[in-house]
Amino acid sequence: MWCKRIMVAYDGSAASDSSLERAIALAETCSAEIMAIHVVVGAPSAELSEIYDQECEIEERALAILNRFKGRQKFMMITGISPSYVILEQAEKTGSDLIMMGSRGLTGIKEYLGSVSHGVVQHARVPVMIIKEQAAI
Repeated sequence: MWCKRIMVAYDGSAASDSSLERAIALAETCSAEIMAIHVVVGAPSAELSEIYDQECEIEERALAILNRFKGRQKFMMITGISPSYVILEQAEKTGSDLIMMGSRGLTGIKEYLGSVSHGVVQHARVPVMIIKEQAAI
């Protein structure tokens, strides 16, 4: 199969939940390994305990979804300044064949200034699958 290792960028959003669930479905069909990655970017004004609590909650949420997958899986939490850079670097280091990630659907200047998914798509050396956040109807 073309896909042996799927990296999922996970930030705790509904779109990243969906991307992790879809990665599981894909991994089951092609016997791939899933590696979920969460990049911790420290905010200077935030209390360290607040950041720690948020990151623990995100990890628990990711693991609750990942544990539905019976194949090989891994969750990594990495500290970095640029989430897109860390995601791309880890994808290359781990030999990932596919990067899956959610997108909140930012438009205009916000998309180009702060979109992690935009940065990953522009610079990835492997295919990237973007899962759009479901709009409430």
